[in-house]
Amino acid sequence: MDKWIANRFADKIPRGSGKKSARLLHSENRSRIIVANILAGLGILFGIVLYILGVFPDHDWRGAGVGMGLMGLLPLLWMLVSTISQGKQRVRECFTAYAISQKAPPFLLYPVMGLFSAIGFIAIALTI
Repeated sequence: MDKWIANRFADKIPRGSGKKSARLLHSENRSRIIVANILAGLGILFGIVLYILGVFPDHDWRGAGVGMGLMGLLPLLWMLVSTISQGKQRVRECFTAYAISQKAPPFLLYPVMGLFSAIGFIAIALTI
């Protein structure tokens, strides 16, 4: 099933942005991509820690929701904040480079990350 999905959307993964190749985009955004991936991991780890510390009982979905929300939101915020001072084109290139690095088409990757962020906000709202 995974190979089918990968093959189905392989041609939708960007090969660059404007006149910049995927390789150039990746090298220009390498540190941003690494930090974004670390932040995604820390987000889900935070959700796990909430269960370990007993903030949420084992059967409560809100801890997973908070972790998923942070996993989706933190990389997006990092990429935006770290490039916004360089202009819209630079932001677009960074987001394209991230999609390439994740081997995912942007039209799937970013709505899923947005959905995860929304789940996180709902989980936090139901906790307060």
